[in-house]
Amino acid sequence: MDKKQNAQLLVSAVENTAGSFLILDSRGIIRYVNPAAAASIGMSLHGLRGKPYGRETLQFDELSSLFSSGETLDRPWKGRITRTAMDGTDQDTEVIISPVTDAAGKTTGYTVLELDVTEEVKRQKDLEHERRIEVLGVLAGGIAHDFNNVLQPILINAELVSDLAPCGTQEREYLDQMIEAAQLGRNLVNRIKMFGFRKKTPFNPIALSPVVRTALDSFTRSLPSNITFRQWISAEESLVRADPTQIHHLIIDLCMNAVQAINPHRGFLGVSLKEIDVSAAVPALVTDLKPGTYVKLTVRDTGTGIRPELQEHIFDPFFTTEKTCRGTWLGLATVYEAARNAGGSILLHSKAGKGTRFEVCLPLYRDAPDQPRAPEPQATGRGGKHILLVDDNAADLCSLKGLLVHMGYRVTAVSDPGDALCLFRETPEDFALLITDQVMPRMRGHELITRVHGIRKDIPVILCSGSEETLHELQEHQRDIHAFILKPFPKSLLADAVRRALI
Repeated sequence: MDKKQNAQLLVSAVENTAGSFLILDSRGIIRYVNPAAAASIGMSLHGLRGKPYGRETLQFDELSSLFSSGETLDRPWKGRITRTAMDGTDQDTEVIISPVTDAAGKTTGYTVLELDVTEEVKRQKDLEHERRIEVLGVLAGGIAHDFNNVLQPILINAELVSDLAPCGTQEREYLDQMIEAAQLGRNLVNRIKMFGFRKKTPFNPIALSPVVRTALDSFTRSLPSNITFRQWISAEESLVRADPTQIHHLIIDLCMNAVQAINPHRGFLGVSLKEIDVSAAVPALVTDLKPGTYVKLTVRDTGTGIRPELQEHIFDPFFTTEKTCRGTWLGLATVYEAARNAGGSILLHSKAGKGTRFEVCLPLYRDAPDQPRAPEPQATGRGGKHILLVDDNAADLCSLKGLLVHMGYRVTAVSDPGDALCLFRETPEDFALLITDQVMPRMRGHELITRVHGIRKDIPVILCSGSEETLHELQEHQRDIHAFILKPFPKSLLADAVRRALI
């Protein structure tokens, strides 16, 4: 191949490459630009030639001042800039500027290669966010387990004493306040545990509109008088696969965020729920929207809006724009996690001073849902059936034993799973039920259950744990466990599980 053919091949390659390629003179004036560069910058080929490669084209002052000072680059320069594309979106661009020298080594011009790395930057930011959430999830899991062990005896013992106190007395009121506080603590722990938690199997389908209405009814009771509220709920029968508690928190947090953005001024808050059809892929937060049918929850306000530089941080746990953070505010991180766990996406539209609109899109579930069984009436245990209770936490062991005895059962309470196994091996027919914690030293709860069933296959078992993820994993593999109970739980939940197991 001769030089002429090589030159033609080079020109054809540069003209047709997907990357932006420019040639500058020694003063930074554009002498050549390929079609991809013109399209990226948003100007015609003719309009770019003869213009300085600086603020007007690059939207970056550093190199513009360098060229205007008369200095030259003696080595390649590499950096990343953010340019506003023709559609108004920000475009992250990797720029490489290399000096071109003559035979004497004098710089006579420059070649510029620009690569659009917007998608790579977005993926990197998403990955970093995922890593932060995972780290917090590990930390939250440990804290939640220990805190649940603290809450469990408080809740159980307070309920037991409350049953003994006459209705209408001051003592009963104090105890009910303790129970309410313990339940609020349990809800807070459950919200924290959302971080980093991914359920391997889809949630059961639920009708979204009742969850939205319940959450809004709760929220509007304390809505400030300076805010006008409206709601439009049209997707009455639409189903999604989601956890109703997580969706409840999602709605409350979005509305609370709107209230904080409006206060102390007068403003408007609106919430709508409807089905939408997406015909083409749409860039979104959490995951991009793919073509399909969705149930879209919209929360919009006329508040202060969110500045562009803050929008990428709003889903970070504990991030707040307030100078002082009131209480244990989790920000909008729970919104992100709830949408992610439900396989949904989030669209954010906000301008400083113009208000904010969040759109949470959850995939529509079209199949018929499983019909839930009507709850059977609760009954307390009588007849003195013998229960083997195993928990390494002394406070939990004592309070749960007291509850079961109060319900009319005989209870053998053991803190060591090895000792419990020995007791069971001696008189396996003496026990009617095994209740065990999962996280214990030397032997996990599911391991104890396996060994117990190796001695007597027909004994019913109930497994308790402060880790929701652990319970979900065991539910998928352990088919011989009658009930899984998440700590901390009220006495009614345990009473119902015991009654069902002993039927």
